[in-house]
Amino acid sequence: MRQRFQMVDETHYQTFRWILEEGMDNDSQRLSDARKLFTDWLADGDGIFHIAGKLGSGKSTLMKFLRDHPRTKADLRKWAGNRKLVLASFFFWRPGSSLQKSLKGLRRSLLHDLLQAIPGLVRVVFPRQWQQAALQTVIQYRDLHNSHRFCFFLDALDEYEGPPQQDCKEMLDSIKFWISASRGAVKICVSSREDNVFENSFPPEKRLRLQDLTERDMARYVQDKLQDVQDLEVRGRLVHEIASRSEGIFLWTVLVVKALRECLEESQDLQAFEKELHSLPNELEALFEHLLGSIRRSARERAYRIFAMVSKLNERQAQLPLLSCMFVDEYARNPGFAVETTSRHLEIMGETQDKRHYREVQLARARKLVQGSCKGLVEIRDAKMDTRRLDVKCVMFTHRTIPEFLQRSKIQTEMALHLEGFKLEDGIAQLLLAEIRSTDSVFLNPEYWGKTLFAALAIRCYAGMDMVPYSYLTILEEELKRKNLGPPLDLDARFTYQGMTLVEYGIEVFMTPSVRQQRRPGEAYRFRLSLPSYIYARLGAANYVNWKIRQDPDLVKTEFRKSLLLVCLTKSLYQACFTVQRDATIDCFKLLTV
Repeated sequence: MRQRFQMVDETHYQTFRWILEEGMDNDSQRLSDARKLFTDWLADGDGIFHIAGKLGSGKSTLMKFLRDHPRTKADLRKWAGNRKLVLASFFFWRPGSSLQKSLKGLRRSLLHDLLQAIPGLVRVVFPRQWQQAALQTVIQYRDLHNSHRFCFFLDALDEYEGPPQQDCKEMLDSIKFWISASRGAVKICVSSREDNVFENSFPPEKRLRLQDLTERDMARYVQDKLQDVQDLEVRGRLVHEIASRSEGIFLWTVLVVKALRECLEESQDLQAFEKELHSLPNELEALFEHLLGSIRRSARERAYRIFAMVSKLNERQAQLPLLSCMFVDEYARNPGFAVETTSRHLEIMGETQDKRHYREVQLARARKLVQGSCKGLVEIRDAKMDTRRLDVKCVMFTHRTIPEFLQRSKIQTEMALHLEGFKLEDGIAQLLLAEIRSTDSVFLNPEYWGKTLFAALAIRCYAGMDMVPYSYLTILEEELKRKNLGPPLDLDARFTYQGMTLVEYGIEVFMTPSVRQQRRPGEAYRFRLSLPSYIYARLGAANYVNWKIRQDPDLVKTEFRKSLLLVCLTKSLYQACFTVQRDATIDCFKLLTV
């Protein structure tokens, strides 16, 4: 539920500070007025404050900045007075799961935040847990009004998607109901595009239009990113032109700066640099088309494959690791390269003395390959797990509107021509295996790979890619065990199985030993299951699990190992696959319960 909030970029230093901090732009009356309007609402206002903006203007980045800034909390505490202040937030995200873009998800998320802040409310709402009435019960609970004040930050209302019987108006009516029902105890800051349904729903006197306020932010960003332009006069000209042409669209600025920095890498000719700027269109979608069309013909096939893999993994809330892109061209030449024992070069890294240096060199090569092929439409970021950044570089779209653009029928037709013969589901899996085989185990993060392999194998499983003798799955499982990415199966020597938790995007096990076996009070063990045997059981692919048990008796050698498979397989009963592989599933249960 928090994934979208975590994925939103942090603000570039000094951008957006004008909305909360005085002295940033004293000579701008417009910014001063905007700051006063918003901070007055924080400290003494009520109802709904609306941050409107064009596509790509930075609304989500601003909302994250506001949600986390100390000045926001300080001003809200003035409004709360001697009552306890509670903050909650929800960032709608259309590419995400149904709960990440629906009214149901919004209610659940806010209710979770409120109950976490005020545990005593559980007894009030528990009979209606997660139902529509539960959040309303909290908001209307009169006893709370004397002791608490609540402020919600709701981002990207335009990305709302509900069931057919629930349109956007119902979501907006719910938000306005929370305001009226709370009798002044709740206020809400929202952001959206400038669609009529939002313009008509919120009071214009409590509204900022973001693109009208960020030209100086654009200039600061460009000035910082073009430090390599040594000619100060030319740099000043570029900063002014980009900031003025951006029309407040941060995404346009980011993409243009990336294109110019790439031009600067290839040539120090400042005339060519300025000529490149003049060739870039002002409209965002036209810029997307220009960048896509500017990909070198020799790199276009590689770029489209990367786009396709990033998109497919995104559907399962996973990211493509950067190093896997090193093998895109090799997969094109030989789709079976990753499983072949003759792929000797995949083992080189494990034999390299300075492994960290070698890895940094490979990451730099992969970054250069991706950036040189994809023209700024993707970027390299650290993977995230919950609220933590992981030391794993991944390829992600620069903005969530780019995959929407790539889904246009015209673009899809163009991509299909270049992707002919490319088996997307197999390609993802093979590239991940190649990276695992070529990477020392010290650099393989178990959390990241547990989630990513679950996504990749789910994609592969549902595409029906595997059949006896399951060569890919067999080699992957062997490699994962060799790199210590399998489950710690020796746990059964000292653990009594107490319970196991399965998470939505992966298999996370939470084990507790019996009291007499605990080395310290409350001891527990938490790990992710990455092996295909467990993932395919979780997915309901009983044909493979049945075959695997018969081929490898060690898989069910102990009660602990049987328990792992049983819980995964039981979870699969909720999957549609069960109806397809019913007999195999029954056979698996028989094998596991003897």
